[in-house]
Amino acid sequence: MLRRVKRAPSLAFVVVLAATPALSGCEYINKARGLVSAMSEIEKHLEKDLAAPLTDEKITLLLEVTPKLTEFTAKAKHKWKPDPAANDLSHLMNALGGLSDYMAFFESEGTRITEYYVLMLKVNDARGQILWSRAYNEAHGKLEKERAELEAKRAAATEDAEQRALDKELERNRLAMEKLDTAKKEQEAAFAERHAAKENKNTYQLSDEEIALVEARFDEVNTVFKDAGYTKKDEFLPVENE
Repeated sequence: MLRRVKRAPSLAFVVVLAATPALSGCEYINKARGLVSAMSEIEKHLEKDLAAPLTDEKITLLLEVTPKLTEFTAKAKHKWKPDPAANDLSHLMNALGGLSDYMAFFESEGTRITEYYVLMLKVNDARGQILWSRAYNEAHGKLEKERAELEAKRAAATEDAEQRALDKELERNRLAMEKLDTAKKEQEAAFAERHAAKENKNTYQLSDEEIALVEARFDEVNTVFKDAGYTKKDEFLPVENE
């Protein structure tokens, strides 16, 4: 059964001040300054990173840094695991020391926390569209094949009971194809609507060329994402070689 890819909400980097533990005196001031500085840096680069096109070089960067991030997180005092479906940094913001450590980690790898996060979201978004397209094409092909077989049986049927039974099967097939095509239109509209709000600068729109870049490296992308635990929420989707 074809399942629609669950869409994440519009991209929004959320800083949860309430999550910061109660502090006092100079310790509070120093950590507050660190948070303001981090927020400013994230805001400074976020819009540019969202607007930057997804290139093959950027995909390579993401794939090279992701396993290193997993290794870094395993040893880090503060744990943060990016979630393509969450679309915020609230978990990371829970500890300012952790935020500084992760920002330093990404800089040491030749990127930034915002660039990495945006690349992760874009590539995962492309994965979702590719998976949905593959699932649709597979289901559509099966229904077309079934219909051809039913039509051949109907043409050869001579008894009324058999003809009526096959007519019901053909009607079921027609309705299934109709529902599948409706789901396709709704899914395409959903993907387009996801980033259509031009008044929100925290959005992006993937081009067909960008999606094609991800599809050309799909097995590689899927392996890295799977090893990092980024694909658990779409396991119900059929993936070749999985």
